[in-house]
Amino acid sequence: MSVTAALFFFISACFNAEGFRSLPDEKKSSRFAGHQSKGFRVMQTGSEDTSLSMSSLLSGAADVDNRKKSEHHIVLFLGYGFSESEKKQVLIDALKGTYGLSDDGGLISVLTYPEDVSVSGRVRMSVLTAKVKELHAQKALTGFISAGAPQGTHTVLAALQDAGINIPVFSLFPQDDVLGTEAGSSLVFDYRPAALQDKSAGEVAAQEESDYEYAGKYDLVLIPLIQAVLYWDRIKNDEMLIPALRTEFFRQTGCNLIMYNDPVTGLRAKNHYVLTDAPKDKR
Repeated sequence: MSVTAALFFFISACFNAEGFRSLPDEKKSSRFAGHQSKGFRVMQTGSEDTSLSMSSLLSGAADVDNRKKSEHHIVLFLGYGFSESEKKQVLIDALKGTYGLSDDGGLISVLTYPEDVSVSGRVRMSVLTAKVKELHAQKALTGFISAGAPQGTHTVLAALQDAGINIPVFSLFPQDDVLGTEAGSSLVFDYRPAALQDKSAGEVAAQEESDYEYAGKYDLVLIPLIQAVLYWDRIKNDEMLIPALRTEFFRQTGCNLIMYNDPVTGLRAKNHYVLTDAPKDKR
């Protein structure tokens, strides 16, 4: 490069820098935003608005009006952890007040284990598949949420996919096959109490099942997931979905949301997360 050309580029750079410093603040923001990469989208006004509106949607702040109830039909399958009729009824009553039950014109149909998966006292997961398809025939399903799903539930999820019932599926604290659950679900959420967070795979396996039971209010965990179903088409591909869920779970339950690591292989699934108790001093 000649000395003249080098001098020209140096003067041009100085002029551009000085010109930028002299621009009004709003002009600077506009010029800078035009050169941002995708990683900085959250800094732009549009993404901030999206993030804030999503937080409102997942928190249940958005009204669940009659139009939403007429458009949506969600199956809530209650598995392990809901054998006590009182605990189950408390949850149903809490959700009924906000969303309503399908029998009364609301949007939630509740199925329970083992009552709705048994024939002559024997568990048959095919029965659950048939009942879910029947509910879908009565009014098209827009979501399936399970809590404490028992062994074999992943076969139901696979059957729904095979039947062309392509809806968001959220598996909360499943007791079923991990890979099958991940394959049949949009999102999977496990629970691990603080006492087990730093344990090895062997130590975790040796713990009593009761150590894994979530002792908080289930409706506070379910509400963000129900809200996600209501607005799934709008938020399913948004990069702020998981951060917004993490914020809402922490606000409602005091739990952190982290990625799931397979205790044996150390591998991560892109749709599998763990709710963990946060230290009390960080809540």
